[in-house]
Amino acid sequence: MSEIQKQKRHKQQTGTRGHCSRCAEPLSNKVNYCIRCGKVAEIILFWDGTGRAHYCVNHPQTKIELGCGLCGNPICPECYTEKMYPFSSPVPIPICSTCSTTSKRLESAYLAERQRSGFCPNHTNQWAQYSCSGCGAVLCLDCVYFTKRGLFRIKIGKGPFCIACMRKHDPKHGSNLLSARKAIAAGIL
Repeated sequence: MSEIQKQKRHKQQTGTRGHCSRCAEPLSNKVNYCIRCGKVAEIILFWDGTGRAHYCVNHPQTKIELGCGLCGNPICPECYTEKMYPFSSPVPIPICSTCSTTSKRLESAYLAERQRSGFCPNHTNQWAQYSCSGCGAVLCLDCVYFTKRGLFRIKIGKGPFCIACMRKHDPKHGSNLLSARKAIAAGIL
């Protein structure tokens, strides 16, 4: 059995669609945020509202044209509290108030727990020495990244970042990336 077939079989058995970029927890097929740490996934679940009349889950008398980008439930304009602007969609995606509050609650609880423990979420045997300037996650030396600046790109620019925030911050995806280990080896950090 090939590696791709093994991955497809694992996905069918577990009902997941990849892993969280923050805590490595398998992502659920039911909601589009990590159920352990609350981080919103990069790929948005699209709700297909075509073909038949749909009504808001909170207001059954209201016909709708929108669906929550995190849970897929049909929602009316009164029920969404914020919008996401993903790269995969030319229009903003609405987010229902339930998903918004749940993901934020999970995220704040997870980050507080990580702060209390003092260990990196990816390497649980290493002390966290940095905090991501994007999301606040505590990180060890192996998980932190900085941007490079200067004529020869030998100076530290912005950071520290976790890999998920670095991908959002650096549109070139790695051309301006410097890991903490490389920065120490080069004598920059």
